[in-house]
Amino acid sequence: MVTAGKAANPLVRVVLAFGGLLAVSLASDQLRLLYTAAAFLALCALYRYNIAPIFRSVRTMLPWSIVFFTIHLAFFTLTQQHVDFRQAFQSEVIVLGRFIGLSGVMGILREDLQGQNLINSIKTLIDRTGLVSRLAEDGLQMLRLTLFFIPQVGREYEKLERFNRALGIEPGNSLRGRITFYSAHLLPVLEQSLARANQLGEIMILRGYGTVIPRGQLQPVPFTGLDFLKVTLTILMLSSSPWVL
Repeated sequence: MVTAGKAANPLVRVVLAFGGLLAVSLASDQLRLLYTAAAFLALCALYRYNIAPIFRSVRTMLPWSIVFFTIHLAFFTLTQQHVDFRQAFQSEVIVLGRFIGLSGVMGILREDLQGQNLINSIKTLIDRTGLVSRLAEDGLQMLRLTLFFIPQVGREYEKLERFNRALGIEPGNSLRGRITFYSAHLLPVLEQSLARANQLGEIMILRGYGTVIPRGQLQPVPFTGLDFLKVTLTILMLSSSPWVL
């Protein structure tokens, strides 16, 4: 087997993302939202994660968030006239902050998270716990096909954009143009991506994947003591707002 060297364990990133999602969802006021955001960004900096995708996700969703915030606030004010406007505004600001926070947290999973590396990490953890389960192995296989399928959709769109530009057809840089382009080609792209994922599954069957339990992996990614400390620190920092504030 090939060793993984000192590569970062992707399970730490996954725990950070899910912990951030939970912390943002449970934040009950603006101070706790700000604390959660500061703690999340501090952890990303400590683990040397690229935070640019976080801000890109926020920047992408911010205009839509403000639009829905305005519509919902107006509707709530008109239909619930007995409610104080200041109280309603503060409640809607918390909802807006949660939505923006959730968008930013999901950005940490958009880039630099390699699906195969995550599969190898989970498989290594299963092997070292001595678990022998076809259900766990099949679930891991389904996760691998899913992680293969989702990026494949993006790659198919990139190929389609390059093909259109080669023909002199520009998809349009406006939001309306992008929505029209993506929606018009959604079904063909999904069909092509599903076909490639199905082809990968058939190849794995032909190679005998699944006939022996436990199954092997190409590149073990061990969960080290440092990874355990990172996970513990993540849980402590993202769950400490009730005690800090």
